[in-house]
Amino acid sequence: MARLATEIAAGRQPGVGPAQPITTGAIYPLWPTQADYQADLMFHLLGPDAYPEDRDAVAELLALADTTAPVETLLTTVAAGYLERARANPLTYVYLTFYVLGEHPGVRAAARDGYRQLGIGYAIALERLLAREGRRTAPGRTVTDFVVALLAVLEGFCLRARVDPGAPLPDGPAPRAPLPELLGATLVALWNSFTEPDPTVS
Repeated sequence: MARLATEIAAGRQPGVGPAQPITTGAIYPLWPTQADYQADLMFHLLGPDAYPEDRDAVAELLALADTTAPVETLLTTVAAGYLERARANPLTYVYLTFYVLGEHPGVRAAARDGYRQLGIGYAIALERLLAREGRRTAPGRTVTDFVVALLAVLEGFCLRARVDPGAPLPDGPAPRAPLPELLGATLVALWNSFTEPDPTVS
């Protein structure tokens, strides 16, 4: 935000030379407390363009659910796209940080509402995929349970992707598969664990 303010200031002073950088500390006096600043920032970030990797994953799931692609291929494709977009979007980690560390009640509420909206999208996509496959949720499980587990897995892989160079660990006991492949396999395992064939579907 401070960098953007500096760029805006520079654009308003044509021919004057580089604008003096606006420091992060210079921003805080505009809000009563840092928590209030965090709340306003979170509300801004949780606008229509928030969570692009998740929104695109939902759109991809919905599109692929209308094809004949096997579930394993479908989930692996979605996993690879999700991680690629998450790695390329630094705001992904801002969302996760505010969700975990935000102390302002408004920040917590905004984060929860953002996740709730994501959950609705994923639930719709999963319901469509269940119908296509003639499956239902396993006993004692619901689509909501599936979505909670799905989001937790995606967030975990998001964090791993942030620090993982993508290459095999040099001191590891054995070579390992790339993260997108591991995420795809994990999503397939979730699918097999949380769903079962629906005997009422012929």
